[in-house]
Amino acid sequence: MPRRRPFTHPEPIPLRKMLNALGALVVVVLGGTVGFVFIEDLPAWRAFYFTMITITTVGYGDLGISEAGQQFTSVLLVGGIGVASYGVATIVEGVMSIQLSYNRERWMRQKIESLSEHTIVCGYGAMGRSVVRELHQDKVVVVTDVEADLTAARDAGLLVVEGPPTEDDSLKAAGVARATNLVATEEDARDNMVVTLTARQLGPGLSIVARAGRDEDIPKLRRAGADRVVCPHQSFGSDVAQAILHPRIAEYLASSTREGALALAEIAVAVDSQLEGVQLADYGRGAGDRLSFVGLQRVGKPLKMPPSGQDVLQGGDVLIVAGDPEQIVQMSQLAALARSGRHLWAG
Repeated sequence: MPRRRPFTHPEPIPLRKMLNALGALVVVVLGGTVGFVFIEDLPAWRAFYFTMITITTVGYGDLGISEAGQQFTSVLLVGGIGVASYGVATIVEGVMSIQLSYNRERWMRQKIESLSEHTIVCGYGAMGRSVVRELHQDKVVVVTDVEADLTAARDAGLLVVEGPPTEDDSLKAAGVARATNLVATEEDARDNMVVTLTARQLGPGLSIVARAGRDEDIPKLRRAGADRVVCPHQSFGSDVAQAILHPRIAEYLASSTREGALALAEIAVAVDSQLEGVQLADYGRGAGDRLSFVGLQRVGKPLKMPPSGQDVLQGGDVLIVAGDPEQIVQMSQLAALARSGRHLWAG
């Protein structure tokens, strides 16, 4: 089922377009007023009044004007009505679109302020878009000041903060203090370093993933506070090498992921949950017969890869699991479900 897009409004009419329309309207009114002053020798106010009733087609009569005045009125009618209609319509539309845009931005701010434990994606270029596609998009806030990327993010129905990701105010507006993760995807590694430093100061407990452009940027980003650094050309090189050295394994992994036959996930075991006290071997023989236990992270201890079948799960453990997506979802639910006297997975 396609994801429902949040309510959005059209972009406001550009100010220049509104000013051009207003200018054209002023020129027509001024030209008509001056024309009637010189042709009919009318007072300025009467000439202005006659111009207005002409271009608005109110038509209170020709006021006994001369033949030259009638000819000028005919020209004013042909050109003036169109310009006046376009000018007024554009100005009204512009004012309404500005109001709608303001309402949209206010709705966006309120929505972001209600979020917690979300992910902030700094930059919405090719890498940023790829990251967002893999996440729960209703828990993502994009921060960018690139016009094309802003338009693309809004068209995708995402929550967006318009501003440089390197600025404190932009990250604060994205709810950095309440976020769980931040991804710095800017093409310039220097920008990602600034984003990482700023985000680390504003959110000490934040998990930060940063993009590096070169190998030498990796240690710098780590020192800046990134928990993990991704170097696209390294990842590409590794994927190509695996495709060459182990083509069957690479094809299997790629096809399994595309078809949903294989998934890799982290499962956090809650205290007093259905999985607390369960031995991995027992679970594997029962509800997890299509799962492989890849790693076990216990509080205060190094990651154990692979865990032993004799390991008993404890509250606070994080289990890395690979295998059938449905069984992973079931195990994740049990890891969060409070114990009720018996283990639901045991039947």
